[in-house]
Parts: sequence; C-alpha cells; structure tokens
Amino acid sequence: MKKTSLNRGWVFMAGEKSSIPMMPQQTKEVNLPHDFMVETDVTPDAPGKAESGFYKGSAGTYLKTITLTEEEMTDTMLLHFEGCFGKTRVLINGNPVGSHAYGYTPFTMDIRKFLKVGDNEIQVIVHTDDDPNGRWYSGAGLYRGVNLLSAPAFHIAHDGIFVYTDHITNGHAFCKAEITVVNDLAKASGDAEGFLKLSAAKKDTGEEVAVRYQKISLPAGTSQVVPQAFVIENAELWDTENPYLYEVKAQLSLTSTGNVHMSLDNRQDLMAQTDYEDEITTSFGVRTITADAKNGLLLNGKSIKLKGGCIHHDNGILGAASFYDAEYRKVKLHKDNGYNALRLAHNPQSEQILDICDELGMIVFDEAFDVWNLPKNSFDFSHQFAEDGIKDIEAMVRRDRNHPSIFFWSIGNELTEQGGMAAGYEVSAMLAKTVRNMDSTRLVSGALCSFFKGLDNEDNAAFWQTFHKEMPQGGSVINMDNSYGKKIWMEYTAPFVKDWDVVGYNYLNYHYETSHELFPDRVILCTESKPGQFEDYWSDVERLPYVIGDFLWTSMDYIGEAGIGKSIYCSEEEVPQMSRMLNYAAYPWRLAQAGDFDLCGNVRAQGRYHQIIWGANDTYIFAKDPKNNGKIALIGRYGWAEGGNHWSWNCENGTAVSVDVYSRAEEVELLLNGKSLGKKPAGAECHFKAEFEVTYEAGTLTAISYQDGQEVSRDEVKTVGEPVGLKITMEKNQIAADGESLAYGIVEIVDAEGNWVPTAEDTLAKVSVEGAASLAGFGTGRGQTEENYTKGEFTSFEGRWQVILRAGTEAGEAGVHVEAEGLGHAESRVIVG
Repeated sequence: MKKTSLNRGWVFMAGEKSSIPMMPQQTKEVNLPHDFMVETDVTPDAPGKAESGFYKGSAGTYLKTITLTEEEMTDTMLLHFEGCFGKTRVLINGNPVGSHAYGYTPFTMDIRKFLKVGDNEIQVIVHTDDDPNGRWYSGAGLYRGVNLLSAPAFHIAHDGIFVYTDHITNGHAFCKAEITVVNDLAKASGDAEGFLKLSAAKKDTGEEVAVRYQKISLPAGTSQVVPQAFVIENAELWDTENPYLYEVKAQLSLTSTGNVHMSLDNRQDLMAQTDYEDEITTSFGVRTITADAKNGLLLNGKSIKLKGGCIHHDNGILGAASFYDAEYRKVKLHKDNGYNALRLAHNPQSEQILDICDELGMIVFDEAFDVWNLPKNSFDFSHQFAEDGIKDIEAMVRRDRNHPSIFFWSIGNELTEQGGMAAGYEVSAMLAKTVRNMDSTRLVSGALCSFFKGLDNEDNAAFWQTFHKEMPQGGSVINMDNSYGKKIWMEYTAPFVKDWDVVGYNYLNYHYETSHELFPDRVILCTESKPGQFEDYWSDVERLPYVIGDFLWTSMDYIGEAGIGKSIYCSEEEVPQMSRMLNYAAYPWRLAQAGDFDLCGNVRAQGRYHQIIWGANDTYIFAKDPKNNGKIALIGRYGWAEGGNHWSWNCENGTAVSVDVYSRAEEVELLLNGKSLGKKPAGAECHFKAEFEVTYEAGTLTAISYQDGQEVSRDEVKTVGEPVGLKITMEKNQIAADGESLAYGIVEIVDAEGNWVPTAEDTLAKVSVEGAASLAGFGTGRGQTEENYTKGEFTSFEGRWQVILRAGTEAGEAGVHVEAEGLGHAESRVIVG
C-alpha cells in the first residue's frame, strides 16, 4: 500500500464547523501532530480536577482539502489515523464516513466511494467535553499522524504482514510470515491469480538473506492469509545490548498470462509479468522469549531481569502530541540511565515509540486498557468497551505484533472486575484468547491491585471497616490494603488471571511468596512500585526467580494525577492535617511531581539512587534544602525529599545542611573545601547511602566512595556565584526541514562564569523564535503553575526552563531569543534543512 502523509496544512477551529457556508469562524492553520488541549489554560473548575491536571475537555474541528488526479484514484483508498483523542467523527465532502471512540488506538476508514477527482474536503470532529474521561492528562485532537493509504483492488492489507521467529537451531533462525491478501475486484472479474514474493534483508546493510515465492489464487470479494516460511542462516539476534533488525518485504503481482505454472526457471519472469504490483515492508528482530517460575524470563535462552519504568503517553510540555524526536529523547533518556524496559501505561501509545524501542533495545510491556465494563471516571471508555473493546485490542496487536521490543501484551490495568464482578473472569479469558489468536509468540499479562475497589456490597463493607480499624495500628494508606483484603485476594483473583502467562502485581510485593506457595508455576512481574521502596522491590526481583522485574511508578513525570509525588514540610502540630493533604492536590497542581526524570527530562535525585540500587558504582551527593530545617518531612506516595545535587544554598555560612551520599561502596568520605568530615558506611547494609550533618560553608563539597580501601568513584559540587544572565544550550544544532523535527534546549540562569544557579529567584522569561522554525513549547518541571506551555512566557523553576523548536518545511536558519528582567537576554541558532 502506498502511504501518503497528510500531516501538513490542516485548518483547526474550536467547536464544530457551522453547517451554513461562509459563516465566519475563527480558525488557524496547524500541522500534525497537534494537541489542542495543551494550548488552553488550566482552570479550577475543570471536571477532571487534579487527575487531568486541571485541563478541561472541549470540542474541536480539523479541516483539510486534498486534490486527487484521475491517476491517483486507486481502487482502494483508506484514511488512516494513528491516533485521535476524543470521540471522533469523520466526514468526506460532507458525507459521514465513520466514528471512533477510543483515543489511543489507530483506526482506518474506507473513503473511496466518497472521493472524486479534484478537491476533496476531510473534516474531523473531536469531542473531549464528556469530562472526566480518564485518570490522567489525555490531550485532545489529532495528536498523532494521519495518512492516506492507496492500493489496487488486488492488494496486501494494511498492517497485513506478521513476521515472527518460530525457533532457532544451530544459529539459524526459522521464521514465518503471514501475509493477508485482499481481492476487491468485482465478481465479474472472477478469481485473481498472482505471485507473492517474500524477501528478508539486513536492515543496516540491505543485504538480502532469504527469498521465497508463492503462487496464489483468490476469489473476488475475499481475503486470505498466505503463510510463508523462510530461514535466516547465521542470524543476528535481537536483544537489549545488540538490538539487531531485519526488514521483510512482501510483493504482490497479478499475473496477466492466465493459468501459468511457476518453476525455478521462470519465477522471476513471472513476477515481472504484472498488471500492477503492491508491496508492504516491516522491520522485525530474530529473538525468542519464554518465562517460567524456575528460570524466570529468558531472552534468547538467557535470563534477564527487567529494570522497568511506567510512562504515560504525553511528552512533557508538548502535551500529548507525538513527535518522533520527542519519543526518541524519552526512550534514550531511560536507556542511558539504566532502564531496559518500559511499560506503556495504561493504553496503546504511538507506533513511533515502538520503532525507537526496537532500535535502542528497550523491552516493552504493551498495554491495552485501564478500564473494561466498570468505570473509574464518569465518561471513560467503560461506556464503549462492550461494543469496541475487542476491535480496539485487535487494532493494537495487529499494528504492534512485528515489533521485537514487545514481550508482553497487557490486557488491562487494575481492572475493577479482578474479583469477578461484571463477568470479569469471562472478559479476562476472552481478551487473552483474542490476543493469542492473533499472536501466540508473546506473553499475555495484565496488572492486579489490592481490593480497594471491585467488591460486592458485603465484601466492600468488610474491607473498609477493617481498613478504618487497622489504620491506627499502621494500616497502609499508600496501597489501600488491610488484613481482610489480603485474606480474600488470592481466592478472588485466581480465576481472573488463570489465562495469563505473567501476572502483574501493583504494589503487592507482600503477596509474592504466598502466591508462589499457592501457585508454584505463576510468573510474577512487579508492574508498579514506589520510589521510596526501590531497595525492597529490587531485592525481591534479585532473590526470587519467579519475579522477573520491576516497573517503577513512574519513571518520568507527567501531566495529570497531580501532586501524587509532592512533599510537605510542616511543624509537628500540623502533621495530622497535612498528612491528609498528601492525598489531595488543589488547583493549580498540574503535574504528578513524580519520576526519576522531571517533566523536562532532567534526572532527579531518586533517579540517581535508582541506578545505584541497580548496580551502578557511582557516587552521588544529595543535599537537603536547609529551608526545611526543623520541620517534619511528609513525603508523598511517589515523592522524594526536597534538595539537590549542588552546594549553592540561600543560607548563611554555619547553617546546618543534611547531606545524603548515595553509594553502593563499603564507605564514603565527605570533604568540605578539602577538609575531611569523616567516613561513614554505605552500601546495602546502610540502604546504599551515607548520611552526614554538615555545617554550611560556601566552596566545594566532595564525596568519595571506597571499596576495600580503594577509591571507586567520586562526586563534587561547588558553590556558584550570584545570578547575572541567561544561557541557552541546544541539544541539536541542526534538524530536518520536515515540519515535525524538534530541537530541545535548556535555558539557564547563570553566574558571571556561566554556571547554572539552581537556587536563583523565580523569574519570568519570554521567548521568541524566528526564521525556519516555530516555538513548540516553553516551560519547566514545576508541579504547580497556571502558566501555559504554548504562549512563550514562563517562570523559571530551579533556575531553568526548557525550550522546544519545531522545524518548518523550508530550509534555513532558526533563531531563538530569551529575555528576562534583570538577567538580560540569550540567543541561539539552529540550522533547519
């Protein structure tokens, strides 16, 4: 199928288009991807409240005119949406074509009969005003790409090739391909006869490694799955360290010679005797995966433990818009900081992120749903699940099943049905069967939680009565569990997961060993864990073979579920009242304020600690903010203490500063201005940290880790000067002139020597972009703000901002200019072309 991107040149308007021609409406031109929610201002009356980051749903309409020639009017013409968030209706030349409800799955509409030679109007109407519709920031509109797919009547279906490794013997990969061929020729034309050529090649060099031919005959108006086996000799295997990729191409030829016989001598000639040809290409990786309770997860026969993070689909200050460069940057940050796995929570994400995970060697837990038939929000997908659930999970699997990075198909997260309500046991079995019918080469999974929901009236009453009784004795509000919930959990969830290959546990590590006793063949994956318990969760993964990995909630901060990672510092008298506020976020909280990386991708202290837990031999200084001295620290469910990896506090010399040094070495020495403050034990026995109380003195703070008396590593931070100016550092100096490439930059408040001043006073800055690019976003990782990421004005947070430029479609140079009162201005240039 020929794919033509339609991402450029759309007209967008708020609300719906008037049915009266020439009725004036305010419009603007946009290029896709486009998130119209992030362009709006947050508001305290947003129905989704903290869960949506106080963004409010609305409606929007996209219009685009495409001009088609007679030659371009092929027999099959499909409009393919990579994703559109909101309830979506599509019209062609005013004719209703179809609708789609689930904002995370791709969908395709047959538009051939509505098209004509000449100009054709595409109208896409999107509604997110049934609000709240989810538990996090959703974005709105055409936040992924749109394509026109064209093919002859006799063609290969869209996403119509599935390639997988059957087995590997003596280094040779025995592979199979299933190609779906469609004959849309009129019945009067009779059967279509043709040849299918399948070729496999190394993606990096193009060297062909296998070729197969198959003659096919297909009645009019039917489709057929054509199987084809092939062998790659001395195959390069895909794994996390060497993510080697092959490319497979299927080509379809319609014979023009009637009843033709294929032989070794004439097969290439026959392929050339065509009326037309259609083709499809896909990447895949040669690898095998298995999981069992004795050996754990095996990749190509070797044990691997998953160092995972959960991520939502948004891309920081860009909102939900899915750009390749944004997705690449996100995956690369994880890879560079020790991660080998990502959980795409809790819905299908862009195909781009899967391509990148294939390329970089990142294992993926691909998740379909956060709800089934029982709702979590008033207007969520539970209203459409009964009608569309199977269709949408099939769309996910069909699109994604060639990606070697995907090891798990997750059929849902924390489903309210996990105790059997609303036919939950039957739905779970049905979804697992649906997935396996489409792809039996991967592991079916999902994520369980405690029983704070999903119980009938009797059990629910008993659960909450027990919860309130046990809370004063230390019951865990963090995971909303208690002795009654724990007692019924095994029995109630067992029928729910009986068809799963791997069972995901969200914050349920206290069930691991009992589960193994009751279900000795169960393979467990920690699908969510908390940063405050890094050490415990990873210890379980290392010591229990049937626990195959850990996914942190969350590895990267995101919009929505606002305030779940906040910390509160208060007096002892305020503790009872403030403790309750840890589970409540008032306006203008916007971000979760959680993650190893902040919203802009800066590595936070917990991220460095996480790496050390995983085995890094680094040393990391974390100084706690002295402004909180004498206060009680209340750390949120997903929070971390306030502080930083610097020595530039706004305090007088002589002020007490608590300093933690993260290290897995035996001991750590701390020095201030060259003078030793002593050595303290670190490593596993001390929870991988050494704690010091330091009397603040401007200068240089150095930490050195020792193992067996030998230095392993060190970290050093220095006091910087007063803030006097701005500095822009771009991550790229050149981007493609394709309308979608991005250039990220960091804007810092600096001293006279050009050093970043992390404790600089919050300052409003304005940014402008001129030339061959435009401003895509300007903002910070501040958790509470009313400011807009798209308007070019934002207040600094910890002495910095993030700026993102979006390439235009003309080659040239782009300039970015930032200015702030009292700090002057800074400029940078980026080549576009």
